[in-house]
Amino acid sequence: MPGLARFRRLSPLVLILLVQLQSPPWLVALPENAGKPDSSKLRELVRQALDNRKAREPLQTNYTYLAHSRQVEFDRQGRPKGSNTDLYDIVFLSGSQYLRHIRHNDQPLPPEQQMQDQAAREAFAREHASRDGNPTGPAFSFQTDLSFPYAQLADEFDLRWKGRAPLDGRTVCLVDALPKEKQGPLTHDQDYARNFKVRLWIDEAEKQIVKVEAEVVKDGLVLYPPTLTISNPGASQPPQAAGPGKTRLAVERGTIMSMQWTKVNDEAWLPIQAATKAREKVLLDPSLYDKPLNLKIEDEWTYSDYKKFRVDTRIEPELKSHM
Repeated sequence: MPGLARFRRLSPLVLILLVQLQSPPWLVALPENAGKPDSSKLRELVRQALDNRKAREPLQTNYTYLAHSRQVEFDRQGRPKGSNTDLYDIVFLSGSQYLRHIRHNDQPLPPEQQMQDQAAREAFAREHASRDGNPTGPAFSFQTDLSFPYAQLADEFDLRWKGRAPLDGRTVCLVDALPKEKQGPLTHDQDYARNFKVRLWIDEAEKQIVKVEAEVVKDGLVLYPPTLTISNPGASQPPQAAGPGKTRLAVERGTIMSMQWTKVNDEAWLPIQAATKAREKVLLDPSLYDKPLNLKIEDEWTYSDYKKFRVDTRIEPELKSHM
């Protein structure tokens, strides 16, 4: 996710570690104390928004759309040395969403890359097909769940009301979530949550999370869960599929990750924008690769051309004959 163009199958998560989104100048918060909820109502607002976010996930799998990315590359001194653009078609394979690479720097993929992409699609379809033929769940929708500690926001963070603001034609509630300092033994999830501070944009009318931004506040955070899929991370390496626990991503303090959604067809909340600015270390399976990959990335993603299809549609890869 030199640049993330080489890491097309690192997982949607890695691809989303992008450039920091600054709040646009027209997003000016209304007075902080205007209709300010007390602490219990604020916590209930966040709980309801989290429940609604989870409830809306099934509708996301009814849509396909395009993903446009722009990655900025840096030299060893941290100076930008160029950028790459990529276009992906988010399609369904074995009931799970998949980023099919279409173009790189506005050009079709060369034949060798097309063959690699075909092989990756076939491997992905086999991996995500369950034994009973039902889909294992949308792979693309976990791109933010993989990093943001959603489940802990209501209980493991101090919530602070920051007012209301307009966003995408809607009135949103701004809530900051700061990690609590706790003494004594912590569960893995509690310890993980303490690595972030988070801002939520919650649609006031529908109690939906429409934007989230998280900043990593401690060094060396290994994003959870530590399971990624990587293909062709180096020119000399053949495509590989990393199994659970074999590939991890570590990021440093100051990494910013954000995601914004929009309502489509008055029913489904789909991603419209994503960004991250990060210095990261990709911890690869030592049996396959000699050393970690160190990257500094700035990447922006925008999504468009949403298309709905029948829920029971299954799009399978075209398997090649080996005879």
